[in-house]
Amino acid sequence: MKSVLLGLAMLVFGGALAFGGGRTLYRAHASRSWPVVEGSVVSSVVETVRNKRAVSFQPHVRYRYTVDGASYTSENISFGGGAAGETLEEANAFVRRLPEGAPVQLHYAPGDASLVCLDCQRVSLADYGVTGGGAVLVGLAVLSLVETARFELRMRRLEHRASLAGGPGRRAS
Repeated sequence: MKSVLLGLAMLVFGGALAFGGGRTLYRAHASRSWPVVEGSVVSSVVETVRNKRAVSFQPHVRYRYTVDGASYTSENISFGGGAAGETLEEANAFVRRLPEGAPVQLHYAPGDASLVCLDCQRVSLADYGVTGGGAVLVGLAVLSLVETARFELRMRRLEHRASLAGGPGRRAS
């Protein structure tokens, strides 16, 4: 029973990783062909992100745009993780290209103009790693569950044969 629960947990966790990573990669690649609208930068700064192990620098750009008469504001630079963990020099160079008031070309999803990106080409190796890692977990979970089911079926067959061999009117040899 433990192996079934572990297999199911791996299946759910791996499926979530593969789905989330796959959706990120899909959006990053598909967004390149989405409709384009011009927007303007509201603010552009570099944020310092600290954790126990490291410090990273991330560009933070807020922009506004209008599609079909509706106004939107967003901070999404890219769907992939390519904008995260940049060096200070890279992050500063990125935000210098986008000063407040600067015009920007944005790609928005057909049918959902609130789903937008500024730098749609950015994906990182980590995005592929999350997707691939999730897919591997799903595969291992399926193999584990299939093997557990095969083992249980084999054990039941052996028990059934043993009960037939030792049943009334038969002699075990």
